[in-house]
Amino acid sequence: MFVCGEGEAGLWALLAAPAFDGVVADVEGFDGRAPDRWMQPEVFVPGILRIGGLDAVASLAAPKPVVIHHAPPAFSTDWLKQAFASAAASDHLRVSPGALSREDQAAALAGF
Repeated sequence: MFVCGEGEAGLWALLAAPAFDGVVADVEGFDGRAPDRWMQPEVFVPGILRIGGLDAVASLAAPKPVVIHHAPPAFSTDWLKQAFASAAASDHLRVSPGALSREDQAAALAGF
């Protein structure tokens, strides 16, 4: 089962990534390094920065497919890239700074 999340749901999809067979997540404008961001009601995850942040949680999905799009420069993917490389699944992680159409999202998942 795959999950796709747009807007705030993109963050929720990445948080749930380990539980699914694949994830497409829109992370437009999200800076997960700001502690107060994680205290907002729509993404209340206190303490997430102590365990490495959103990319650390999403890295638990490796080697399953993860497609992240609309990623701002402040969105960290270092941990994710290392986790997928360690799982010999670097080709299962795709990060795009631009938005993907729904067709491109479906094609990205179908390509795995």
